[in-house]
Amino acid sequence: MKDWNRRRLTRQELSSAVESIANLHAAGLVFRMSNKKEIENQKPIFSQDIFTSSITKELVAKHIDSFLYCLSSLPDSEKIVKKLKQMEPYVFQYLLNLGRPTDELASRFSTLCHGDFWQGSLLFKPKSSGEGVDCALVDFYSVGQRSPASDLAHLVLTSYPPELVTLHWSQIVEEYYNKFNTTLCRFGLVLRHLGTSYNHFQQEVSRALAGEFLVAVVLIPILAMFCPQELQEKRRSSWSGDRDNTVRHLVQMMAITETEDEDGDLGDKFETIQEKFFNHPSLYQYVKDLLMIGSSLNVLDTIRTESRPRSSSWVKTKHTTGKYKPTYSDKHRNNFMTAIGSCG
Repeated sequence: MKDWNRRRLTRQELSSAVESIANLHAAGLVFRMSNKKEIENQKPIFSQDIFTSSITKELVAKHIDSFLYCLSSLPDSEKIVKKLKQMEPYVFQYLLNLGRPTDELASRFSTLCHGDFWQGSLLFKPKSSGEGVDCALVDFYSVGQRSPASDLAHLVLTSYPPELVTLHWSQIVEEYYNKFNTTLCRFGLVLRHLGTSYNHFQQEVSRALAGEFLVAVVLIPILAMFCPQELQEKRRSSWSGDRDNTVRHLVQMMAITETEDEDGDLGDKFETIQEKFFNHPSLYQYVKDLLMIGSSLNVLDTIRTESRPRSSSWVKTKHTTGKYKPTYSDKHRNNFMTAIGSCG
């Protein structure tokens, strides 16, 4: 397993991971096509994921305003952060629609996905031939029925060198599709016979990329900063140990550490979200890199951000966490700029 804090995946490792996930997706699609009953009816947990769970909604509702304010202080982030702010009232609607498309064409790609597909969920070893590496997938805590492009997009956004994502993105998508299609053909299933084409898949990739960008740049940082404390304070019977493990992986990924106070309770090392964010170099750099990728690939351009009514669940969640809505002053702004300067 590769150390995320030291380096990202090489191109060779990425190709091996793409091959492994394409095989999983192809097998999952064949199983779905041959199964008379919907998988989600047989396994309801497949319709759930950590990013649309109740605890995630509560934490995001509580902290998203402050976090987006932090992002607005980053250099060259104004355009993309403005779009994120426009999407804030219905961010979970987007996550559901982008990750689990329901329109007739896109749903034809729906298959069994890993759900937490980043380099911390991969194991590598050299091929017996001595050329290349084999990749094994582990940690299936968030497996579910989703768009296969969501796994691909999540891996590339979180685990590939950011300076290479824009350069290699189209090549990676084509590489995945060829492997996905070839494996399906081995099972006797041809995507063209389902009325889909590579152009259709490219559209699906654009949609999934936007969804996973929201997950990676907004949800994961908030969960990494606040979920450990939340889980310590509130025991959630609706969360299994497996789902908790996924949160631990997110925390490990960001190298966020918590300290114990004198009474032995898990406590925050920092007072505010601004201090949490700007005083963790790995988290700061991770988000900064993602914003650069999002801008260069115009990720959010595929999302319509026109005004729409807020969902009742979001309004209720925001209402119950309204007391946490932040207020800002010139002092906050000065603290932000000082923190940015210390981050380089």
